Amino acid sequence: MVIDYLTTAVRVTRDLERIGPTLQALEARPDVWSQFRTDLGVWRTTIDRAIRRPPEVSLAAARALIEEGRSLARLPSDRTGRMHALLASRVLFDWLAAHGDDEPEAPEAYYELGVAELAIGRDYWHSKSGLHLERAIRLAPHTATAHAAFARLEQEIIFGFTGSSGTHVPADERARLDSLQTLATPTGP
Repeated sequence: MVIDYLTTAVRVTRDLERIGPTLQALEARPDVWSQFRTDLGVWRTTIDRAIRRPPEVSLAAARALIEEGRSLARLPSDRTGRMHALLASRVLFDWLAAHGDDEPEAPEAYYELGVAELAIGRDYWHSKSGLHLERAIRLAPHTATAHAAFARLEQEIIFGFTGSSGTHVPADERARLDSLQTLATPTGP
């Protein structure tokens, strides 16, 4: 799967130089559909830019990458900004490794990491975005960040259990959502 290769190259091996030629080879294949060909070109351009000017390890840089990628989407399911989200997730992982969970901005970093994972794409075995969003809630209960993280997490869970027969959120997931909603609800004025 292309996204697994890209995730490994960006976040694990950090071999950005190898990605461009691989994407170019995919782009040249005659069996690639037009939207995917467009995505490949944007991803290659994004990687080339990151090689020339690596993103700063900061929450602001990660947010800017996520927003820039989001601005490329023409449809809700559009994956054109995936490479931006991958690069943002790498920045966020690096930021969290350098600062840790005790840093006051850590909940925001986890929230942004959850948002980036949602933009990268759904993991059908286990939601990485859900783990990060839940971490944001637990690190900063009763805050605006927790509230925003819960809204994203709730939507992800409900959409994940929606099908042709309606929405059937299992009891254990419903209980998890209920307890997180209590933590996510802002208190005070």
